[in-house]
Amino acid sequence: MALIDRRIALLQPLVDLLNHNSYYNLIQEMSAELSEIYTAKFQMIFEPIEAGQKKATKKAKAECNKACKLSIQNAKFVVDSVYKSDDKFEFVQAVINMELNIASRYTKIFPEDMKEQVENMKAALVAYERLRKFVTEFRKHKNATTDKEVLSAEGLTQMNICDEMIDLLP
Repeated sequence: MALIDRRIALLQPLVDLLNHNSYYNLIQEMSAELSEIYTAKFQMIFEPIEAGQKKATKKAKAECNKACKLSIQNAKFVVDSVYKSDDKFEFVQAVINMELNIASRYTKIFPEDMKEQVENMKAALVAYERLRKFVTEFRKHKNATTDKEVLSAEGLTQMNICDEMIDLLP
């Protein structure tokens, strides 16, 4: 955990302080890295709780939620900037990975109440739907009719999961 916290302490101030107009690409890369780091931090706290090795204390829940929300925030920055770019279809697999991570993190947040849980599920659904729309646009861009024509085996598996989650979530 100390290494993860050290990486955050090194990267987060740079992302927060650098001029977004001058260092946009660098901030994008660092934000993607931070999203992965916060996800790793979340997993280090959450997995022992999920396995029953540790109790879900109020402090542990708060740490999990903070890591989830910061992972989401950084991933959203990256994905939103890719969606706005002219060469967005150069980053299809990265977008798939990040949108699935965003959706997954929303479903792992420990809610304060049922209303927050419903809002988190809705936010996860939005991420899955944004991903489906993006991949559909990519297919059209490539003049393809199916995902299989344009995605790798990994991408196909991920999109099957995405489609299943769209069907399952409210």
